[in-house]
Amino acid sequence: GIDPADPPEYATPWTCKVLSGETGTEATTSSTSGSTSTTSASTTPGQCSDAADDCSETKCCNEVGAKCFQKNEYWASCKTSCTPGIDPADPPEYATPWTCKVLSKTELIKA
Repeated sequence: GIDPADPPEYATPWTCKVLSGETGTEATTSSTSGSTSTTSASTTPGQCSDAADDCSETKCCNEVGAKCFQKNEYWASCKTSCTPGIDPADPPEYATPWTCKVLSKTELIKA
């Protein structure tokens, strides 16, 4: 269906086809208040991460357009983009390279 959060110029139906090629994961499609979302089986809807939080476990982000990017084996964060290497926005004590591997297990695509 159409996501009411989409800008008017992009208000077209979602297919909700899971693009993840990973094995051993399941995705579910649920409808809440007329919007359709897809989540990994290990993620409870509504329990995604905010921009400043570690998303290593949730592998999903609350912010529209953000993805869970891995920094290293200990930290991942929701960002709209990521460039491998040192992020100049990181505080000096955390200035270590980002791998920028996307940890999100599922994605939604438009029809």
